[in-house]
Amino acid sequence: MAHFSNNSIKLRQNMIAEDAAGQKVEYRASMFIQFKTNWDDDAGRYERMTESQQKICDDFHAQMADAGVEIGFVFQKQMPGETELKNLPKIMTGKVYVNKRKEQRQEQQQEAGGNNGW
Repeated sequence: MAHFSNNSIKLRQNMIAEDAAGQKVEYRASMFIQFKTNWDDDAGRYERMTESQQKICDDFHAQMADAGVEIGFVFQKQMPGETELKNLPKIMTGKVYVNKRKEQRQEQQQEAGGNNGW
């Protein structure tokens, strides 16, 4: 199976599995395809991808959409001294699906009679 990983993901705030009423809390996941670019100190962000890099990402996105690919993910808590991945507690699991391109969404909205669905 094709595999992606990142050994160190840090949360920016605490997450909860259930709210005060005991209801499961749902989170939204967004993931994107990109090339690693250099950090721009003046702008305070990473540099934009080149046109050729963006085209590669767009083509890859289109291939994934055409094939019906989805990406499953698992977040596991790192445990000091534990080297077996299967023994790390699963904190979050889910899937992300390939979104339609903005142009495709706009075409569908126009065919449906506008942006608001009325």
